[in-house]
Amino acid sequence: MGRKKIHDYEQTAFARRICELQKQNNYTDQDVMNGVVDESGNTLINDAQVYGSYKSGKRKNPRDFPILLQAFAKFYDVTTDYLLELDDYPKPQIKSVHDATGLSVNAVKNLMAFHKDFPFLMKMIDTLLSSSKGEDIAFLVNLYNQILSDYKDNKDGNTTSSYDMEKIQQRILRTQQAYNYMSSIIQSNMAEYLDDEIAAREYENDYYHSEEFINANSFIPNDDSTGS
Repeated sequence: MGRKKIHDYEQTAFARRICELQKQNNYTDQDVMNGVVDESGNTLINDAQVYGSYKSGKRKNPRDFPILLQAFAKFYDVTTDYLLELDDYPKPQIKSVHDATGLSVNAVKNLMAFHKDFPFLMKMIDTLLSSSKGEDIAFLVNLYNQILSDYKDNKDGNTTSSYDMEKIQQRILRTQQAYNYMSSIIQSNMAEYLDDEIAAREYENDYYHSEEFINANSFIPNDDSTGS
């Protein structure tokens, strides 16, 4: 299975990657040791010092390194090439989206996280990007030009005085127009989704204020807790 010998530079790369991934995911050493398992679900690292030697790159060419590499890749949901720093993309689809759209790796990873954890955000993004109206592009171009103009003013020192009410009102108006425009697109294209979301939140709110929830989560002291 795989190569029998891992080069020193690959093990150094592996050490860097697993340290980075552990930090990114806010895992403790024990979390990682519990999660890195073989195909039968058996933990592969049972000693904190051994895991420490992997993170430092001091544990040279363990016989089970190919199995360990696969286990780490599965635990962090990345490729083995990424763990060995042979590829900058944790997943093949990230590279595909990056190449096709020009989005940064972090942007693609965030979109994938939104898809998993914040579906309503992905629905909003999808709605804004799916609109086929030509004025939507014009709106985004105008918004960019406004931002560019503000940036140039700030860079040139032409900041708006707190007493220049006309410019302040213009900026507030532009911001309100941008919000209103995006809001109108989202509301017109996501009506059914928004109705479902409102119903779900109202149900959740009613439940947390219901007698059923209050009774289930109320503290009822035992007879012997009264200090008899």
